Amino acid sequence: MTDTPLHNSPDPPHLALPDDAGTLPIPASESLVPPPPAKPTPPSLLEIGQKRLTKLRTLLDAHRTSAADPEVDFVHDLRVLTRRLSEVVGILEGLVQPAVAEALTEVLRQTRKAAGDLRDLDVLAEHLTRWRMGPGLKPLRQRLLAEIPERRSALILPLRRQLSGATLSEALLVLARILENPAPRQAAGTPQLNQLLRKRLRRRDRQMRRAFGRAALKQTSTALHQARIAAKKYRYTLELAAESDVKKGGRTLQFLKKTQSYLGVMHDTDVILATLREHLADLSTPAPKTVTTEPEKPNPRLLAQAAKARRSQATAWRKFQKDMAQLQARRAAQFFASSYQWMNQKC
Repeated sequence: MTDTPLHNSPDPPHLALPDDAGTLPIPASESLVPPPPAKPTPPSLLEIGQKRLTKLRTLLDAHRTSAADPEVDFVHDLRVLTRRLSEVVGILEGLVQPAVAEALTEVLRQTRKAAGDLRDLDVLAEHLTRWRMGPGLKPLRQRLLAEIPERRSALILPLRRQLSGATLSEALLVLARILENPAPRQAAGTPQLNQLLRKRLRRRDRQMRRAFGRAALKQTSTALHQARIAAKKYRYTLELAAESDVKKGGRTLQFLKKTQSYLGVMHDTDVILATLREHLADLSTPAPKTVTTEPEKPNPRLLAQAAKARRSQATAWRKFQKDMAQLQARRAAQFFASSYQWMNQKC
């Protein structure tokens, strides 16, 4: 038996190896690159309501445990939180009876109103401290600032009664029960609530555009104040829509925040100017140093000082009014320009 020569054996098939033959392909499932994070699910309107209610309750609990008078920030936060919670109540028609929603809205409104006068007084103090006034108006400013602590104490009492009353506690308890619905009912109610929110957005948008149009036509302090209120309402509704991903806020929300702040300063200025005007005539003349039972004779020196003070006050008031009128006119022009540009662009 003879062996077959090796050179006569058929050649094995040639295997063409790629240049990167040493690297094995990695299946996509085993890739070292992590997958992109899943987009978080936006909170439902009921979940947003629960979050806002918790913030309000936390604020109230901190106030109840403190013996100090409500601070400026507390009053401001109370008004903001009750307003934002009212927006949630406004779209709960699909889950509660209209009378219940109306009662809850009214309790929140009364709470906000109880803090309103206190907030106005705090704003007055803030502006009086910051504004530059002529020497003739400094006595008036000093007197108003000196009166604020006593006036503030008088306004704190009705606010305390409102915050500690059973009506507010019961209303918040009822609202908590409404917002803490079982999951099936919440899931079923979410599309309906979102639809109600979209409807509310469209209505607030129309109301604001009409208010802006009236402000541009009338150009009065009252019309500008109404435009501010309409912008504020639309802003809080749009914030709720943006947080729940019903609609993006974007540039519109930025515009509304800026407009509300801008028109708010204008309104505060008008109110404070009216307050100053009311108190101008109340500046008392210098009192006599001694008290006698006999009729006091006019003191020429005191009369001259009083006359000089009145002339200085009148001069300072005319200049101050003129300066503030020019400032308000520039603010109004800026608002009209920005609102016209916003209403004529695609958002």
